[in-house]
Amino acid sequence: MLHDMILAAGLSDIGCKRAANEDRILVDREQLLFAVADGMGGERCGGRAAELATRALAEYFRSPASELNSSDFPDQSGTLQATQERMATAIRLANDRILQESATIAECSGMGCTVSALAVNGDVATVGSVGDSRVYLFRDGQLIQVTRDDSVLAKLLDSGAIIPEQTRSHPMRNLLTQSLGTKENVEIQIIEFALASRDRLLISSDGLHGIITDTVIREIMASTDELQDAARDFVAAARELGGPDNISCIVIECLL
Repeated sequence: MLHDMILAAGLSDIGCKRAANEDRILVDREQLLFAVADGMGGERCGGRAAELATRALAEYFRSPASELNSSDFPDQSGTLQATQERMATAIRLANDRILQESATIAECSGMGCTVSALAVNGDVATVGSVGDSRVYLFRDGQLIQVTRDDSVLAKLLDSGAIIPEQTRSHPMRNLLTQSLGTKENVEIQIIEFALASRDRLLISSDGLHGIITDTVIREIMASTDELQDAARDFVAAARELGGPDNISCIVIECLL
């Protein structure tokens, strides 16, 4: 069975300096749906936004199509395929839930979160992302960043205004250009690709990949056999460097 061919382990840690954990992870082995959401807007409401996002994703993927109609959250581009539209609709639903609660609970006004989600269907992975949480693919010893960051720094890098070495200390490193809960029509990255046997995937919040380097990520992915051990190693590596933010990751392995 496909479920036996996809292994996953997740871990979320408060880090070394935060008073609360505003990250949430979703590891749904039945639906083969995995997500990391990183909350913004205060200790209580940032975590609430991330919780709403992961719950909405799980609810949509578990519900019959007749109960949650994708036409309520239409594809603005009109170009998505069925599996891609399913992911996009789930993320639009998450955005709507956060906006609704932000508008009705005064103390949570302005809350939001990032999200990166991955669903497996057969030998195909469908990724949906908003913000600067990331999905990585580790294949044949190579580490590939699948998602792009919706951030000011990513735009500066793309334009050549800064070099990668400047990103970790740049004053605008935390400024996002997209997040859930901040506007009605959010722009969603949708990426789909075929999986190969022994592929490993990492979904992480910026409390992990913003602290440890791609070289360290690659080393842990390559050298750790057990996925739960890999998740612990990722968290430990970020904590060793000060763990200034919440640290969350999901490590997935394909045995197809």
